[in-house]
Amino acid sequence: MPATGLPKNTTVALIGANPPRAVPDSLIDAVPKNFSDPPLLVLRDPATGAVRAFSRQTDTDLFPIFEPDRTGKHPPATMIDRDSGSFWTADGRAIAGPLSGQQLTPLQVDDRVNYDAARFWYADLPVLSPGELRSPAK
Repeated sequence: MPATGLPKNTTVALIGANPPRAVPDSLIDAVPKNFSDPPLLVLRDPATGAVRAFSRQTDTDLFPIFEPDRTGKHPPATMIDRDSGSFWTADGRAIAGPLSGQQLTPLQVDDRVNYDAARFWYADLPVLSPGELRSPAK
């Protein structure tokens, strides 16, 4: 294993934060992942399979925590934020609730990048891990 603890040939989603971050592909699914440093939201779009990443900062300087929307009240919402109770689509748009009309800032994502190759270009590439994310309440 490399010094990062990731197995050889691990693929990651390379997130265009400043500086860039890597998230192991094995962590990314349709359940929103809320990272805290920096405040990022990462998920796999359930409709397209594409990895999406956003800054969690809203226009109101709120950094909401996102969890899956299990209510089905506002299709096509896939997420709800715990802070305002707003309903969000996988492309980062609030479609119902107090933050309705807001759009999260999308970040560039390169998916399925070999981590060892990414380290060639970004020697100090931070890897976001499960211990760094804030899980939704059960």
